Amino acid sequence: FRLSLADRNFRRFLLGRMLTTAGFCILPFVAVHYTSSEGGSLPAAQVVTLGVLMSAGGAFSNVAFGWIGDRRGHRVGVTVEAALQGLALAIVLHVPGPVGCAAAYLVVGLFGGAGNVANVNMILETCPHDHRLSHITVANLVLSARSVFPLLAGLIVARFGFAVVLRGSLALSIAAAAWYLFLVREPRQRTDGAA
Repeated sequence: FRLSLADRNFRRFLLGRMLTTAGFCILPFVAVHYTSSEGGSLPAAQVVTLGVLMSAGGAFSNVAFGWIGDRRGHRVGVTVEAALQGLALAIVLHVPGPVGCAAAYLVVGLFGGAGNVANVNMILETCPHDHRLSHITVANLVLSARSVFPLLAGLIVARFGFAVVLRGSLALSIAAAAWYLFLVREPRQRTDGAA
């Protein structure tokens, strides 16, 4: 654990993961938003039906970013995930009605797929030693702290409203994309002799 956490790039990756999760821990609220007057007062059945676009987007981007990650490295996937998160949040903030709901769910699927394979591979590839099981374990222990984010988001929504959470989530998603882009290295490019 100590050797893993001593690695700067691994710590930076974990912090980026925390920022990304904090930036989009509000998925259930998206459905609530689109059934509200601010979101276009869509019938619940229509919101559920449009939610299928998450699966379509995820199916496409799982394959696409798996292919890209295998060839270019998985830092691309986690960076695109955070950027697409920001796009999804901007859509929810500014595009009401069925078009906005459909677009938001499609982009949610796209960023979910982009990050799905990339995040697992980033954990594996950031291992700076030969004890990968310990590395995976410490990553999971640290990342388990993310479970409080949806609870905090719910409290903020109850107190200040959904728009405040959306704007905060958008800021966190943009910060996560910049964090990955400028501070996290592609682990395959390590030159320090790590495993």
